[in-house]
Amino acid sequence: MLKMMDKPIAILFAALCLISCIPLRSVAASQPLPPNWPWRGVVVSSSTPPDADDMQYLREIGVNAVSIHLQFRDDAGREKISGREAFKKDLEWVDAFLDECKRSGVTVVISTAQIPMDPSTGLTQTSPEFWDNPELLKEAVYVAGELARRFKDRGAELGAYSILSEPVVIRDNIVFGKKFGTGGSLPRAWPGLMKDVIKEIRRYDKTRFISVTPGLWGLPAGYADFKPLDDPHIIYEAHMYQPHAFTHQGIREWPLGVKYPGRARLLKYWDKDALEGALEPLTDFQKRYGVPVWIGEFSAVRWAEGGDEYLKDLIAVFDARGLAWTYHCFKCWNGWDPDYAGGGATYDLKDWKRFYKGRDTDRWRLLKEAFGKNRLKGSSMQ
Repeated sequence: MLKMMDKPIAILFAALCLISCIPLRSVAASQPLPPNWPWRGVVVSSSTPPDADDMQYLREIGVNAVSIHLQFRDDAGREKISGREAFKKDLEWVDAFLDECKRSGVTVVISTAQIPMDPSTGLTQTSPEFWDNPELLKEAVYVAGELARRFKDRGAELGAYSILSEPVVIRDNIVFGKKFGTGGSLPRAWPGLMKDVIKEIRRYDKTRFISVTPGLWGLPAGYADFKPLDDPHIIYEAHMYQPHAFTHQGIREWPLGVKYPGRARLLKYWDKDALEGALEPLTDFQKRYGVPVWIGEFSAVRWAEGGDEYLKDLIAVFDARGLAWTYHCFKCWNGWDPDYAGGGATYDLKDWKRFYKGRDTDRWRLLKEAFGKNRLKGSSMQ
């Protein structure tokens, strides 16, 4: 075929063939990456923040990133103050926490889903009344702007902002005037709000990474038909708790007794291959576009049989695919906190304190082995 072409055309044709063979991930290889990438870390809460001893422990075991969840609406309810007052107090704490992380070489993601801000509304980030109210939606933009305005001059100790990372609206299912449970769906307002949040952050902070989740509940499936945003400093986030029948058993309506590996509710069989399949929309997106991808949350309740094996399999998949991750969570509710180990009938077990084991648990041993890869990598601030 090339013999039939003029020489210049043949050269052009060969060049186009060569370019078409280059994976998109290679084309995007020059894209900037967040500090300390890939992250292997933990989630913490502003309501029960880690102290200096906790941070020293995290440094010692190799943690290179911490996602801090600002809980100002909950804090406002406890302290009988407004949501904005609680938010301002959180900002002061974040400043001090970032100073500590700068000294220790740990990168922070500031994350919050506590919008609407004020507990007096009785609404949460899943309420239809929130998603249907443009004035309340503006609070997400306000929070994003205040974070960027206050912390824009921070260095590599601040890696990213993350706002409303599990977008969902939960409405009653009404059929012929009768309620048949509730159902979650992606809010119609979410794509526009996500763009408004990014725009507001960019008013103050031009190059800090912003973490976004396009789909319902932040699930990997949300990336099936998603295209990257027109901004080189975006992290694409997902949360991994599938199957919920296993990871959330004993919480609210989820019944006990699901094992891993095994069938969830007598339906799909879940093992490492099934976990890879659930992550496939996300990993395909990552491979196609060569963008940074982060599992912002993953976990399994401590009493789930096979929970540590589930986490070990997930971490192996994350690391093999080059996904950053933060375990949910440290110094939080005892069902997720690796300081607790053992059984328990339900999430509101009255004697949960007897399951406190400190840093001597199988879950901590599993996590410490995974964090050790950060030391081997020689992770450092960029």
